[in-house]
Amino acid sequence: MTKKRIYHNQNALKVRLRDEEKPITFVLGSAISRKKEGVGICDVQETSALIKDVISKRNRTFEYEEFLLENSLNDEYKSLFEFISSIQGQNGINDIIKKIVTDNIDLSTNKHRIPTAIDEFTSSIANGEYRVANIVTTNFDTLIEESFEEKNIKTNCFSMVSDSHLSEGHNDELNIFHIHGVWSKNDTMHSHSQLNVKREKLEGSLHELFLNTSVVIMAYGGWEDSFTRTLSNIVNFPNADYKIAWCFYPTSIETIEDSFEKWFDRLSPAIAQGRIQFFKGIDCSVFFKDENLVEVQKKK
Repeated sequence: MTKKRIYHNQNALKVRLRDEEKPITFVLGSAISRKKEGVGICDVQETSALIKDVISKRNRTFEYEEFLLENSLNDEYKSLFEFISSIQGQNGINDIIKKIVTDNIDLSTNKHRIPTAIDEFTSSIANGEYRVANIVTTNFDTLIEESFEEKNIKTNCFSMVSDSHLSEGHNDELNIFHIHGVWSKNDTMHSHSQLNVKREKLEGSLHELFLNTSVVIMAYGGWEDSFTRTLSNIVNFPNADYKIAWCFYPTSIETIEDSFEKWFDRLSPAIAQGRIQFFKGIDCSVFFKDENLVEVQKKK
């Protein structure tokens, strides 16, 4: 069978990141802060289970099933938040998100527990291994900022919910853009209706950011939102000077092709121009691990 496209390995990605001359913009999804061994934030499945439990305890299962029948939504997570919004408004969503985030606080220190994946990611930047200018994330927690703070690295944190331009900090500090909001600053975006709102100013700013930096997409599921709309648009500019690395967690090419088929169709102009490369088997929970430490552990 002829390969449709080539998927590179993590060694190629490490070389690319270290040799990159442009400043790097990481686009990160929820997997980077996913709960592991009790540390971190609930993933999509655990969050969905929590909301179902809330619905059940409120005796609203019938209404939720009725909602599903009336609305042909194919994503459980977004459907659940949409339903919560319909019966409780945004405050109901905010209460769920607050519980999810505050459950990660260590009561002995009153600080958030930082997952190893985030600690290793921020360490690689703090140590100068990669020249990162921006982090664009759909995450509503601030674990990345808090991890940098532990390393005495200052950052500019922006919570983007209303449609507005990205406002880079007036300094040389790393910018972190939460394009679905920050739980402690304002409302956050989770429902089908929220994520499908077109935010022209934000999407225009992301477009400029992608032209000025080398973009690395990691731990990201490819939901329809402002980021993916920007990505879909930029590839249709034939003379645009952009550079994108999209990293997939699966090692199986067949799994990637089946799961992201619609995205490869959208990205075909970028693929044809050589403006985007794909990487497989990129596990954000181990990718940024200190290689010197790994060698020491192997010898033990």
